Amino acid sequence: MLPGKFDSPESRTAFDRLRARWLNDARQVVPEPTAAPGPTVTMLAHAFYKSAVTRYVDAAGDPRASRPTTAT
Repeated sequence: MLPGKFDSPESRTAFDRLRARWLNDARQVVPEPTAAPGPTVTMLAHAFYKSAVTRYVDAAGDPRASRPTTAT
């Protein structure tokens, strides 16, 4: 969608705004921030952690005791 007729005040204002943003962003095109389309890495890691804490436990329910030991 165009901001107005060619060389109109509306189109010049829109261009000036876009150019100022471009200059402010070190002359790089920065996409508009959008919401994530799905779960984030943090959300997935948290879900895995919650699952692992309840799944990997010893018979008494202690999650720390079920860690594998290294033989040295």
